[in-house]
Amino acid sequence: MKEYKDEFDMYFSEQIKKISDDIISPDKKRIWLKIKKELNVSKKVKKQVWVKRTLAAAAVLLVFFMGFVAGTGNSAFAGHGFFKTIKSFFGNVVNISGITQTGNDLLHGQEETNAVSEKTYRSPVEAQKMLDYEIVFPAYIPDGYRLSGVFIRDENSRMSSIELKYEASNNDRYFTIEETPVTKPTAFSYNFRKNNTDVKTVYLNGIEATLIWFKKNDTRQLLWHTPAMFYSISGPLAEEEIISIGKSIR
Repeated sequence: MKEYKDEFDMYFSEQIKKISDDIISPDKKRIWLKIKKELNVSKKVKKQVWVKRTLAAAAVLLVFFMGFVAGTGNSAFAGHGFFKTIKSFFGNVVNISGITQTGNDLLHGQEETNAVSEKTYRSPVEAQKMLDYEIVFPAYIPDGYRLSGVFIRDENSRMSSIELKYEASNNDRYFTIEETPVTKPTAFSYNFRKNNTDVKTVYLNGIEATLIWFKKNDTRQLLWHTPAMFYSISGPLAEEEIISIGKSIR
């Protein structure tokens, strides 16, 4: 068990906290009726259980394999990233969980253990001097937006995640881009209510990404992973805009 929360853990904990109030507990009577209905089709259930057990066993083997590779430092995997995402639906709740794996030996840095209560946005030049990796800026931003600053989540770590904040010219709205270096295997889980969201898979220059549309406040979040970095774009953007921004980050 981890003795501290790394940056990836903190980021997803914040995201889960933001939307936890929207999660509704399933109705007990409805769940019990569903269980009784499924018990009446025993053959089908047995088949589903067998399939689920097979998939579960495969998942365990996958995690074991990843742990083995990480532990042995197999050079055959050096420089390659792995981002496995599983989307599941239960009642009204959507769960997105996944595992990141990186063997990139070029990334070294201090572990992040500190959380920041207030955000200080720095200029791109100033922020870059405080980091051991290169900040990636999008080549495309929607009309009317400009970069207002770079927030370094843990200024004591030269491998800290960062947030790029883009504000509209009239300062009435903004979107952010999170960049998180992935230097070791990390697991995450992300939950939200299904009836207020739309989740789908999109592709950014051949890389699989997850696009979430929060219908209640008409905002979107785009999540994806490269061999060395986890990215997240969030804000009141149209689908075409947020995908175009993601594609321009290389």
